[in-house]
Amino acid sequence: MTSNRTHLKRLARAALFVPALLLLGAAVQAQTTVRYKEVHYQFADGNVAVGNPADGQVRGVWVRRGLTIFDDGEVASYSALGDIDMTKGKGTVSGTDTTFFADGSSWSTQFTGQFSVGPKGLWVIPHEGRFIKGTGRFEGITGTLVYTSKQIDRKPDFAGFAETEGSATYSLPVK
Repeated sequence: MTSNRTHLKRLARAALFVPALLLLGAAVQAQTTVRYKEVHYQFADGNVAVGNPADGQVRGVWVRRGLTIFDDGEVASYSALGDIDMTKGKGTVSGTDTTFFADGSSWSTQFTGQFSVGPKGLWVIPHEGRFIKGTGRFEGITGTLVYTSKQIDRKPDFAGFAETEGSATYSLPVK
């Protein structure tokens, strides 16, 4: 008799638990991964040599603008604001960026990267980022990005055009 009651109690709990799990699962959309390329250029900067010039240390802020082209053909505009701290061609960058879509939606990320001079004396920056805000169809976005930016034309101190290739993995709340 006791085992029947225990069994019935477990069935009753399961009957309540399963619908709750289904409702919880319905509130979160599956992850989406998109691949993209960007072409951007330095729009403004405030870089300054720090300390003894022989040390080669530069710190500063920069603004970059450009276009993001997604694998599905969608094109969006891009702008980023960040800071740089480098010594003799190596260092760190960090900042925020926003991608603006034609339908009025946008997403913003916060990123960090390691700056170094790569092949042919051009800089290379592997980045990692996370979504911090979305508007329109990206309202409530969460997720991460992984990408690498490479200098295209030889300009000093982080200037000039660059290309970026990356992927973003994100989730959106169900509306």
